[in-house]
Amino acid sequence: MRRRTRAEIADPGDSHSPSAAPRTRSCKQRIAGVLKVLRSAAPVDPDAEALWRLIQSDFYDNQRVIVESLHAKKALRPGLDVARATDILWTLNHPDVWLLLVGECGWTPEQWERWFADTACAQVLRRPPPDGDAADDGTDGS
Repeated sequence: MRRRTRAEIADPGDSHSPSAAPRTRSCKQRIAGVLKVLRSAAPVDPDAEALWRLIQSDFYDNQRVIVESLHAKKALRPGLDVARATDILWTLNHPDVWLLLVGECGWTPEQWERWFADTACAQVLRRPPPDGDAADDGTDGS
């Protein structure tokens, strides 16, 4: 189960899949600069503030859909509820984190993508059993 679920976070898929890393990297490469300007304008411009809040709310809701999908598959880390997992994924995937790591620290987009996939999986997903995840792959092993 862990291998399939990790792949859903790390690899591309349909728009409602938790296949976030490549898609979110591509999106951030296109819009991070605009979001930075909008975020900077929000404290001094009511329209910019309203748009920034809407973007944040929609983005959080999108992360929640991903987490709810993982929860339905019983793939969340034990003890992690949907609300907390959504907070974690929202934070890791937030454009501000991209701007810090890629814009300020000099990471490549590919380095960010790998970090995001690895960190999101480690923080949100259930760990595989010690002997691997073959028993959870839906087959009987034959």
